[in-house]
Amino acid sequence: MSIKKLITSRYSVRSFIDKEVSLELIKEILKTANSAPSGGNIQPWKIYVVSNNSYKELTTQAVSNFDNGVQEAIDYEIYPKPLADEYKKRRSECASNMYEAISIERDDIDARMKQIRENFNFFGEISQSIDAGKAITSGAIVMLDPKLSLAVLYRDFDRDFQPISSAAIGENSVNENEKGLYTGIIAKMGKNFSLTAYYDQFSFGWLRFGIDAPSKGHQYITQLNYRPSRKMEMYVRIRQRLRDKSTQVDLDDIDYLVDETQTNYRFNYSYQITESIRLKGRVELINYDLQESPFETGYLVYQDIIYKAKSSPLSFSFRYGLFDTDSYNSRIYAYENDVLYSFSIPAYYNRGVRTYLTTRYQFRKGIDLWLRYALTYFENVDAIGSGLEEIQGNHRSDVKIQLRFTF
Repeated sequence: MSIKKLITSRYSVRSFIDKEVSLELIKEILKTANSAPSGGNIQPWKIYVVSNNSYKELTTQAVSNFDNGVQEAIDYEIYPKPLADEYKKRRSECASNMYEAISIERDDIDARMKQIRENFNFFGEISQSIDAGKAITSGAIVMLDPKLSLAVLYRDFDRDFQPISSAAIGENSVNENEKGLYTGIIAKMGKNFSLTAYYDQFSFGWLRFGIDAPSKGHQYITQLNYRPSRKMEMYVRIRQRLRDKSTQVDLDDIDYLVDETQTNYRFNYSYQITESIRLKGRVELINYDLQESPFETGYLVYQDIIYKAKSSPLSFSFRYGLFDTDSYNSRIYAYENDVLYSFSIPAYYNRGVRTYLTTRYQFRKGIDLWLRYALTYFENVDAIGSGLEEIQGNHRSDVKIQLRFTF
């Protein structure tokens, strides 16, 4: 094929079939592309080829980043700003040609709407217990705009549904006795900002543990994400949950319901100092208001240091945290790094200090050792826990050791 024919016959592809490409063809393409010229022979590119599980992990992570509003910093602007009218016209003509290529006329609204429906993802599931209730979930994910997506999910779980192994979204810890409507959005605002938010309204048609009547409530989260560079990212979050709860007032009759409102305010940041060292920190405040009971507050502040070098067999995660809450009701949860195949999301409450160190040492390929030591020191209690688990004193520690062999 001549150079002229090669240039004039090229075209852009915007849709792909689910067909595996052979390794031989990939190698041939890369070998040919290696001869592409670059100014001053600087060759400003890097090529990565992934397949099988690595490909699945990469696409899963990319979709997860998109769903959570995480944006990669771009190396350069594709279009100049502002874009001149002449160039806007060309881009508009390109869009028109794309619709024409799939035989959709400009004034064919029905056909255009069918094409837009490709941005809609509808899903649902129904489950029926034998001689008992049923559970239904139904929802949609909609791309309203390249920078705005919407998710809606309706759920209806009968009180006599038997959730043997279900794990649907819900306010209850088990999928029964609940109706709800969840609505969430992800909005990208410029190069470095994104907004994620959801509102969930729920109701329970029958009694629940500790609640002596049918109840209802709602919850919302609004989070503004900021990522000025590849090394730095941070977010500000407001979360509020309001639900019914039985009164704490001592009564001889059946307890009536009162409002329980919990509001959390959080600032979180992560900064990659070097390729091996990352800092992560958080400040979180909480307001807890149970009607007819004293208003409670609390806070949590912690700093993490994470070390993980490709050239070193040693890696570790260290945290130092301060907390102060009025009671267990105003507790604050925070995720902690743990040994492999384990996780820790403890509740920080009362007043004190918590610190932990999780380390991993790889002796050789297939053999590694995990160690974790955590210590909580309380300033305002003389005993921790109750019953057979009560600890006399004001500090508590735990140790985990794990040795792993892989072959």
